[in-house]
Amino acid sequence: MSHPQDNDDNDGNPKDDEERGVQSLSDIALESGNAGVEAAQKLLEAQNLTTTMSREYSIPQEIRDQWKKSGNEHAAMASISGGQSGQLNSLLVVDDAGRQHSQTDTYDSTQTNTNTNTKVETTHNSLEDSNWSQFFENARLLDEIRKDVMRTHPDLSFFLEETRNLGQRRYAALERILFIWAKLNKGVRYVQGMNEIVGTIYFVLANDCNEEWACEAEVDTYFLFNSLMVEMRDVFVPDLDDADTGIQGRIANMMDLLALHDPEVKCHLDDCGIDATYYGIRWLTTLLSREFLVPDTTRIWDSMFASTHKDNFLRYVCVTMVMVIREQLLKGDFSVCLRLLQSYPPTDMDRLLQSSRALWIYESQVTLACHKGGISLQQALAAIAPPPTLFMAYGCEGGVSPIRKERIEVAMRREAQQGIAATKEAGKNFLGNAKGLLNEWRTSNMERKQAKSDYRRSKT
Repeated sequence: MSHPQDNDDNDGNPKDDEERGVQSLSDIALESGNAGVEAAQKLLEAQNLTTTMSREYSIPQEIRDQWKKSGNEHAAMASISGGQSGQLNSLLVVDDAGRQHSQTDTYDSTQTNTNTNTKVETTHNSLEDSNWSQFFENARLLDEIRKDVMRTHPDLSFFLEETRNLGQRRYAALERILFIWAKLNKGVRYVQGMNEIVGTIYFVLANDCNEEWACEAEVDTYFLFNSLMVEMRDVFVPDLDDADTGIQGRIANMMDLLALHDPEVKCHLDDCGIDATYYGIRWLTTLLSREFLVPDTTRIWDSMFASTHKDNFLRYVCVTMVMVIREQLLKGDFSVCLRLLQSYPPTDMDRLLQSSRALWIYESQVTLACHKGGISLQQALAAIAPPPTLFMAYGCEGGVSPIRKERIEVAMRREAQQGIAATKEAGKNFLGNAKGLLNEWRTSNMERKQAKSDYRRSKT
C-alpha cells in the first residue's frame, strides 16, 4: 500500500525527495523565530523517528508554505498533531482529490459580464473553503482512527517494539489501512471495532514464516479486511441496524437462539436487567477478538473463514459461550453477570467450537425430522440422540429431553434388573454346580472308605 506522499510529481528523483522532505530547524526559525525552533524540536521529539522515518511521516516544506500562505497553518497542524502517536501519517489529510492546496482547480476567467472578476474570486474562495473543509474532515477521521489504533492489542509486544520504532510503524500501517478503506467506502465509514479486526489480521500476516509474504502484510491485510467487510458491512451501517443483517438484527437473532436452547439463562439475564447490547455489540463487531487471546481468536477465525455461513457460525459460537458459563450466570446478579459477559473467562477453545458445531448439527437434525417427518418437537427430541459434546439444547442439559431421559432411565432400570436376574441365575447355577460337585466328592469319598474297609476284611 503506497503512501500518499509517494504520489507527488517528483519523477522519482532522490534529490527532489530530499528538497521536498522534512522542514529543517533553520527553515522554521527563519519563518517564526525561536518559537519555531522550539516547535520543530518538539515535533521531532514527538515523532521519535530516525531521519528516514521523519522524512516519511513529517510535513514537507512546500505544503507548510501553502498552509501558512492561506492562513490555516495553525489550525491544520492542530488537526493533524493530536493523538498519542504524534505526526504518524499526517500527509493522509490532503483533500479528497489528493491535492495540496496550491493545486486547486483551474477557473474559467473568460467570462464576459461586468462582474467576472468578482465571480471568479468568489468561486475560487468557495472551492478553496471546500478543499479546506475536506482537509479538516479527513483530519478528524484520521484522529478518530488513531485514538482506536493506539489502543489495539496493547498487550502484544509486536505493537510496542521500540527497535527502529517498529511498534509505531506497525500502528501507522493500521492507520493507513483503515483510513483509506474508510475514504473508499463512505457509505460505511470507520466504526470502532474495525481496528481490532485489522490489527489481528495484520499481526498474523506480518508474523508469517515466509518473509516474502510477511513483507506484504499491509497490502494483504487491506484486501482481506475489504473482502471480510463485503460480508459484514451491514453491521457497521446505522441505517441498517434493525435489518436482519444489521447489528440490532443480529443481536436479536442471537438472543432468539439462546431463548430456544437455554431459556432459563435468557430469563435470568432479562430479570437481572442485562441487555444483550451490553456485550453483543462488541462480540459481533470485533468478531470476538476482544474476548480471547490472539491464538484463540485465530483458532475461531480459522473455523469461521472456512464456514460457508460466517454470520451463522458466529451466532452459534456466541450462544454457546453464554451456555458454557451458565452455572456462574445463574448464580450471579447484575454486576457478576455483566463482568462475566464483558470479560469472558478463559475456556477450552476446541471444546467450545465442538459444542457450537454440535448444537448446529443437532438443531438441523431435529428441524428436518419435524418438517420432513411430520412429527412433533418432543417426538423428534425423544427419537434423535444428541451429540455428546452438547452443553444445552432445547432447554435440556446435554440436549436430552425429559421423554428421552425417562426412556433412558427406564432402559437403564430394565438393564439393571436384567443384570440382577442374570447374576442370580448365574449364582444359582454356580451353587447348584457346587452342590453337585460336593455330593460327587462325598459319594466318591464313601466309596473309597468302603473299598478300604473291604480290603482290610479280606486280609483278615
